[in-house]
Amino acid sequence: MMMTILDPVSIFRVVLLSTLVTGAVVVSAALFQRAFSGAAASIRHAVWMATLVIALILPLAAAVVPLQWGARIAGLEQTVRLNRGVEASLPAEVAALESGPPVITIERSAAENGAGVFLLIWLLGIGGVVLHLGNSARRLRAVLASARPLNERVLADCLPAHCEEVTIRQTGRIELPLTAGIMRPLILLPEGAVDSWSNRRMRAALLHEFAHIRRRDVAWQILGRIACALHWFNPFVWYAARQCARAAEQSCDDAVLDAGVRPSSYAGHLLEIARWAAQQNTFALAVGQGSELEGRITAVLSPVRARRGLSRRALQRIAWAAALVAVGLGTHRTLRPSDAQAEATESRATRRSEQAVDDALVRLLDDIDPAVRAAAARSAGELQIQSAIEPLLRALQDRHPQVRVRAAHSLGELENGAGITGLHQALLTDPDVNVRREAASALGEIESDAAAAALKDALGRVQSANMRRQIIRALGETRSSTALPVLKALIDGHDEQTRRTALEALTQLQSPEATRLLLQATNSQNPETRRVAARAIADAHR
Repeated sequence: MMMTILDPVSIFRVVLLSTLVTGAVVVSAALFQRAFSGAAASIRHAVWMATLVIALILPLAAAVVPLQWGARIAGLEQTVRLNRGVEASLPAEVAALESGPPVITIERSAAENGAGVFLLIWLLGIGGVVLHLGNSARRLRAVLASARPLNERVLADCLPAHCEEVTIRQTGRIELPLTAGIMRPLILLPEGAVDSWSNRRMRAALLHEFAHIRRRDVAWQILGRIACALHWFNPFVWYAARQCARAAEQSCDDAVLDAGVRPSSYAGHLLEIARWAAQQNTFALAVGQGSELEGRITAVLSPVRARRGLSRRALQRIAWAAALVAVGLGTHRTLRPSDAQAEATESRATRRSEQAVDDALVRLLDDIDPAVRAAAARSAGELQIQSAIEPLLRALQDRHPQVRVRAAHSLGELENGAGITGLHQALLTDPDVNVRREAASALGEIESDAAAAALKDALGRVQSANMRRQIIRALGETRSSTALPVLKALIDGHDEQTRRTALEALTQLQSPEATRLLLQATNSQNPETRRVAARAIADAHR
């Protein structure tokens, strides 16, 4: 059975193409930012956020289809049960009938070895970034553990609207306000800020942090860090993550100004907290620590910059749109070159498997055991092995009638005109009635004028009434127009059973002329003929 494993070469190609596409997306976002430098920070943040979503989902979407590079041919043995309970053990090639196409061992090339080294380095890099994130999370948990409740009555005069629903705590292990948590977000204040900061400064700081909570910036920053872990070697993704964080800070600054704080006052507040900036610690899961103050102050004081904000729903819609774009790019065939390679490998394996099966069954048609020969003859027809026609024709001369019956049946299933002569001869001369009956049915399945001619000849030479009816039914199954005059003659001047069989055979021809003959039979003087014709017409038009 096919064994699916990770293919280093395919992973290398996916990562390489994902890197190139991601780089193009980041460059496009940078060009947008330059062209629309006066756009609202929330718009720029949405663009960078969408870029990170694409960077995160693109390689994952490209790897949705399992990557295959092959395995080995497995030797299995299956048991074929014959109709009479006889069992024969077939070799490994025939076992592929049940186990599916065998798979092929593909020797690892130098390119695959190089790709394996790349895969190892890539995974080690991801592990290093993840460990750094885990260490940052551990440090943040330590900070949260040291935080203690704050007497919110002290903040009553400076607490913004809706901030009452957010937990606010203080700790001596930070120098700047920050926001942490996703499901249950909270705001941490540096210890002593309540006593030393003015109400206006505290209100501006809380407005900024509350904007982070309302925008779910913690979640978006986590997403960006995961994208950076996946693309740790790609400077474009790290650049996008920095730009996204910078735009998030400026978006929250705009939210403070939208709340009525004067730009000059807020710029003064940012300058006042600059002395904490040099001592701040970076926490991967916390935001709002005032990095790059100069750019923020410039944006705050800019009289031409737009400050329109985006709702959380709008951000979510943009993220979903970016995810769909990433899935569309990632599942495109150009980003999954392994598909063509895997399909070609599987196709070669399938063809090689089919040839092995064909050769095995053809060989078994000459086995010393008649039960094995019968089983091989039956399987050759079921699997439509055209190369088995000559061995099956030889099997029509086998000493054992069961082998001859199976051979005749399979020649009919193959529907190949090359078997007509042998089946015709078996129909006329075989000593076993079951073989003759199976030969007549097989000629009917071939559905050709030549098969109809062979049946017509046999009909004029066979004396058995039962065999003649079998041949008549087979004539109808050939669907040949040459059978029409023969069946018409049988309807006009023969015994009742022959007429009935001929009428039933006409229903198989499915032609206007056959329908006309059936309609004529409804005017027969014989009521039994009319009855059979009525039923045959219904069968022909059902």
